[in-house]
Amino acid sequence: MIKIATPKEVVQKWDTFKPAIHEALNSSTGATQTIGFHSEAIKRIYSKLTNPFNSDMQLWMSETDALNYIGLTQLQCCEFTQRRTLLWFSITKVRDVSIEDTIQTYQEGQLALTQFAKENDCVGISGYTDLEYFKKKVDEDWKGSVTRYFFYLPLQ
Repeated sequence: MIKIATPKEVVQKWDTFKPAIHEALNSSTGATQTIGFHSEAIKRIYSKLTNPFNSDMQLWMSETDALNYIGLTQLQCCEFTQRRTLLWFSITKVRDVSIEDTIQTYQEGQLALTQFAKENDCVGISGYTDLEYFKKKVDEDWKGSVTRYFFYLPLQ
C-alpha cells in the first residue's frame, strides 16, 4: 500500500526515514552533485514534512508487512505561468523486497502520484533521474512523455 506519511508518522518513524533520505540524496553521482546530504538539507526536509501547515512536500511510504520504499515529492508552481507540477524528487528502497513487490510498488506509485497530482491541479509530473530503468520506462511504458535532459555543471 502506498500513502503519504502524516507529520505525526514522520516524527514517529524519523529514525527509519532519515537514513533512507540520506541514501536517496547520495545514491548516484547526479544526486550527490546536485543535492548531496548535509545537515541543513535534512533539517529543511524534516521541517517541511513535520509542519502540519505545509502542503508542498510529501513523503510517500510503500508498506506490505513492513516499510519497503519511501519517496519524496514536491508541489511546484511556475512563477510565470502559474502552472502547477509535481516534482518526483526521489524514491528509495528501505529494505530488500521481491521483484514482484518492486513491480507492484512502481505500478501503485504511478497511479497514486498521478491521482495526487490531478487532485492538486497539476498539469504534469516532473522528475530527474540517473537510473537507466526510468529512461527505459519512458521509452517503453510512459508513452507521451516529454524527455528533457537536466545538466548540472559543478563550479567548485
